[in-house]
Amino acid sequence: MKLEPLTRNVIAEKKEIKIKAKVILNEQHSLLPDQERVLDEKFGVGNWETLPIPASGWTLEDMDNVAMSFQGEEVVFASPVPVLIKWLSGAVESRDTLKAWGLNLKHEVDVSCVWVFHNDRRKAREVTLNDGQKRIIHSVAETGWKLV
Repeated sequence: MKLEPLTRNVIAEKKEIKIKAKVILNEQHSLLPDQERVLDEKFGVGNWETLPIPASGWTLEDMDNVAMSFQGEEVVFASPVPVLIKWLSGAVESRDTLKAWGLNLKHEVDVSCVWVFHNDRRKAREVTLNDGQKRIIHSVAETGWKLV
């Protein structure tokens, strides 16, 4: 599997800036403006890039390759990938944890920190179903995002 992150083409004085964070995001989704603002504030404008999850998902082998592709960056999960969250969090907390889980990783995972987006705010809206009944739908608000 060849990984081709969506970079922001950041160039400073004709030198490429080292990306500080990789944002894991389903390729069918996009970041909200408030999420981009949070990333810019945390890592600096242009110091993060997205790593798109294919619509078909990743196999365990693909996720192993993704985990091995990191080179000291911080990782932000904007889309959940439970196995990868488990592996990378374990790598940050204890390199030995991965071996205890019996994972046969090719190299040691090099991630400095794992973050996830969180939002306490919900917005409610009323929808009318096909049978005429009304229902309240709750969804996460577009603002109020933070990295935890």
